Amino acid sequence: MKKIIVIIFILLTFSGCKKDASKQEIQEVLETKNEVKGISNINSYTIYGKYFNLEGEIDGFYDTLSLVLKDEGLELEYPLIIETKENKTLYKTNKLINEGINLEKIKTGNYIVYLKEKDNYYSLHNSTKYEDLEYYTITNNKKNNKITINFKKIDNNSYLLLNSIETKLPKEIYDIVIDPGHGGKDVGATSGSNHESNFNLDYSLLLKEKLE
Repeated sequence: MKKIIVIIFILLTFSGCKKDASKQEIQEVLETKNEVKGISNINSYTIYGKYFNLEGEIDGFYDTLSLVLKDEGLELEYPLIIETKENKTLYKTNKLINEGINLEKIKTGNYIVYLKEKDNYYSLHNSTKYEDLEYYTITNNKKNNKITINFKKIDNNSYLLLNSIETKLPKEIYDIVIDPGHGGKDVGATSGSNHESNFNLDYSLLLKEKLE
C-alpha cells in the first residue's frame, strides 16, 4: 500500500510595522528637537460615540496646554481646558463626553500623544485602571479605519500611543443609533397621563437590551 504524504505550507504574513508603534519609531520622535521635558499623569481616557477624551494633571502652573498627536512630520494639536488646583494644573480635552477629539477625522498613522506647553513636550503616564481602547470608524465607501489607543513603556518611560490603520469592518461590529423622539418639555402626543416621549424611551431601552 502506498503512503500518501500531505505537506501543508503555512504562510504567515507579518504586518506589524504599521499596526503598532515600535521602539524605533518612538526613539525617532525623542531624537527630534522637541525634547521630552517630563511626564504627566492621565486620570481618565474614554471613547464615547466617535469622540476621544482624556483628563490629567501635571505639577506646576501653566497658562495654556494642548494635546498633540505626532507621527513623523505630521502634528495634530488640540487645545485643552485647564484649571489650577493647589500646586497642580488639571486639564481635559472637553467638558462634554459627546464632544472632543473626533476619531473620524484622524488620518491613518502611528501617533504618539504628548502634552504640550509652548515648545515643551511631556509624555503621558496611565494612572487609571483602564485597558486598551478600540474604535472602528463609520463605513465610508466600504472602508473603515481601526483605531487602537493604549499605553506602553519604552526605555522606562510611559507613552500614550494612537494607531489608526485601514481595515475591513468585522462581521460582529455594527453601527446602530437609537434616538428616542421627544423628551424634556416636548413630550410629544399626550393622552391623559400618557406621553409619547415615555413610550419612545421605554421601547428604545427595550430595543437596546434586545440588541445587546
